[in-house]
Parts: sequence; C-alpha cells; structure tokens
Amino acid sequence: MTPELAEFIKEFMPSYGMTLDEQIKKYNEYRNISGIKLKELRTRAKMSQKQVAEKLQLEGIDLTEKEISKIEHNNRLVHDFELFAFANIFKVSADEFNFKGN
Repeated sequence: MTPELAEFIKEFMPSYGMTLDEQIKKYNEYRNISGIKLKELRTRAKMSQKQVAEKLQLEGIDLTEKEISKIEHNNRLVHDFELFAFANIFKVSADEFNFKGN
C-alpha cells in the first residue's frame, strides 16, 4: 500500500479494517440508541418485559424478555422491523426512538 493510499484511507475511511464492535465503540458506546427510550415507554405504560414480548408475538416478532432486557441495557442491536413494532405497540412514531442526547 502506498503512503498516499494509506493517508486517503485514514482520512476518508476511518473505520476501514475495524471490527463492527470497534466501529460501534468509536462512534457510540452503545449497541443501540433506542434502549433507553424503549425502557422509558415500557415503564410509562406500566408493562413488564414479558408483556412487551407477548405483544411482539402478536406482531409476528419473536423476542424474549431476556432479549428485551438486552435492548434496554444497550447490549443487543435492534433491527429496524423490531423498532417499528415497538413504535406500534406504544402508539408512537418510530422517530421517538431517535436519541437526541436528552
């Protein structure tokens, strides 16, 4: 690799050669940005993680209480279709799950 190419990669492709976990840690300490909001909505609705899991089943999504806990504690990635199902369950827009640093 030429020094010019190495410099280009360093400048324009900062995550080149990094694992997914390294990229996540570099840009965000969490595996997801929606876990905090999910827990907030769930507790506001006075629902248990088991109840959320049951509602997800009705949406055709097979998540366990343990997986919901992992999401809430930022230890599991959230798929987009799961995010939309959470939004549907709590009757909010999927945009509600955007983290704005508040």
